[in-house]
Amino acid sequence: PFAASQQRIGSEAEVVAGTDRLPQAVAFLEFDEPTSPGGTSTVWNEDSPYRFVEMGWFQCIAAFCIIGNLIMVILELNDASTTKMTFWPNQVLMIFYIFELVSRILYFRHRFLCGPLTSVAWNILDVCVVCAGITDQWIMSLIANPSAGLQTIIKALRMLRIFRVLRIVRVLLEADLSWTEEPRFQSFIGLVIGFNSLLMGLETDIEWQGWFYMEQVLLTIYTFELVVLLKRFGLFFFSCKNPDIGWNVLDALIVFSSILDSWVVPLLRLIFKALQDPSSKHDDSAGPNLGQAMMLMRMARLMRILRLVKLVK
Repeated sequence: PFAASQQRIGSEAEVVAGTDRLPQAVAFLEFDEPTSPGGTSTVWNEDSPYRFVEMGWFQCIAAFCIIGNLIMVILELNDASTTKMTFWPNQVLMIFYIFELVSRILYFRHRFLCGPLTSVAWNILDVCVVCAGITDQWIMSLIANPSAGLQTIIKALRMLRIFRVLRIVRVLLEADLSWTEEPRFQSFIGLVIGFNSLLMGLETDIEWQGWFYMEQVLLTIYTFELVVLLKRFGLFFFSCKNPDIGWNVLDALIVFSSILDSWVVPLLRLIFKALQDPSSKHDDSAGPNLGQAMMLMRMARLMRILRLVKLVK
């Protein structure tokens, strides 16, 4: 009886040990991130020289490159003569995208396509957009006289580059943006607002094409700040219990109106222009209501000066 009881206890211990090892085996098969005893996620492949691809500073650089590339795409669709001006910047950005994609593959290895479903979906999107850019900028440029069907494919590939904007969503969701809570970032935003106020005064007196690009950079900074605040506070950002709800609503209205005026409306016009039949006549002039709305949106940018009052307060 004593030997039988010892055998029964040993069998139960093996069952318990096997049960404890089961989640680890399932986690290995599902390629989930390993977890520490405290339950927190550990860094995957932390000894790899390519681990910088997951650091916040590198992802922010990638986000700003994507925004700059989007602005150049809009310029090319709006005016074909700007293609020569944006040729070399596009080549540099293309090399950066390839470098980033290869670095991510070398860092994640098999997890690049066998990891969590959301990460794999983002990775597949990266591969498709980069391949489309390589085909458009390097392969198609070798063809001297493309046919009508091939020109349609080229336009589709160029339009596909717009989907790089979705990468910014991934950066904002995954990057560590805690440094934006420091006073130095708020001081930087104050300097940007002051510079923008001076810039708006100079635009009325001096005609220069460079004002457009400077406005795009400033709008990118404002958009980044607003998205960071929304990520930090969530719905509480617009909650009536928030003591800064008045300033928050003002910030959101100014940024959203600027995005609609500078990015969304011109982009939609260019997309419709690219998709319509070139032989058909279409009036691109905006109606009076849209023109008045755009004018009010531009005037709302003057209210950014009030942000200085908030920052000083």
